[in-house]
Amino acid sequence: HGETEANANKILQGSGIDQPLSEKGKKQAFALKNRLKNIEFDLIITSDSKRARETAIIATENHNKQNLTFLEFHDLREISWGDWDGKSESEIGIQLGNILKRWNLGYFDEACPNGESPFDVEVRSVNKLLDILKREEKNILIVVHGRLLRIMLASILNQNLLTMSYFTHHNTTVNIIDCIISKNKPFKKLNSSNISTYTEKNNISTFNKELDNLDDNLEISSRTSGDNNHNEVDQIDFSTNCEKTKIKFEENIEFIPIILDDYSHLNFDPELKPAVLMTK
Repeated sequence: HGETEANANKILQGSGIDQPLSEKGKKQAFALKNRLKNIEFDLIITSDSKRARETAIIATENHNKQNLTFLEFHDLREISWGDWDGKSESEIGIQLGNILKRWNLGYFDEACPNGESPFDVEVRSVNKLLDILKREEKNILIVVHGRLLRIMLASILNQNLLTMSYFTHHNTTVNIIDCIISKNKPFKKLNSSNISTYTEKNNISTFNKELDNLDDNLEISSRTSGDNNHNEVDQIDFSTNCEKTKIKFEENIEFIPIILDDYSHLNFDPELKPAVLMTK
């Protein structure tokens, strides 16, 4: 979705925050509209949050709405950060850094106070996606949220939430995933230990280990985390024997990443680039 005032001000924005798009966010959505104008969609899916709904409406203005089905799902809302929703880095930077470290160690059932865990989000969002894929429509546009995307992509591509941090995201970023459902073909699973090699070899990711791109433009610095080695990806422990997913995927479903985290439609106007990039 496009930028909100919370995004611009580096405020943690989970499902408990329901802001509309900012003026910059609307311009980002219009840029996305121009990118998508020649793509035919059969179905438009969003969460029930204002920022996702508004982005989808603007981005599909060039499309004939009479031939489109437009659906909203509560199960595709952003993760709930509970008591941390609406807080800034200066307020919850240390706590956020600590929970991210716990997730990188495989504690996916842990959550911030009164919030959701990665497993909570995976169960509701990925199961909803699998339900959507049972429909007849083929080309589906889904407009959702950052941490939700990380969880869903780690789940459907790797069946391993330890890879969440490998999936960067930015406002109105584009991910293209092919889903193949066949009678006999087994589910394709990437090895979590070499996912970065896979994505680089196939030119499908803008993954950058130097960019501490966290949720809603928050950056966990050594000042707030108390750890000089604060890069989120470097802290992942792939040797852990933790439960890595709660989803039981059918063997005949294959998810293939084509494009990940592509926001090239914003490049023509430096003012439209996500805030986190403009500070680097």
